[in-house]
Amino acid sequence: MQEARNALQEVLPDLDRHTTDKSLEVAGHNWFLVGGSFDFQRVANQFKEKVDEASRVRMSDSASHPYSKERLGNPAL
Repeated sequence: MQEARNALQEVLPDLDRHTTDKSLEVAGHNWFLVGGSFDFQRVANQFKEKVDEASRVRMSDSASHPYSKERLGNPAL
């Protein structure tokens, strides 16, 4: 996995920042294969959980944005 991470870092110099702030995650083959077999439904569910988690983080981050719905509805924020 380190070889893949190194190759990705060559084209994405900010890889460490993206992985630290969890905007990008590098997953090994064990994320896709359990017991040596691929279960599409399990992988699809895990991917959906990751997307949902990222969406929650982005929503909480966006609440502090000057044009967020919360701030537009309350200029005192």
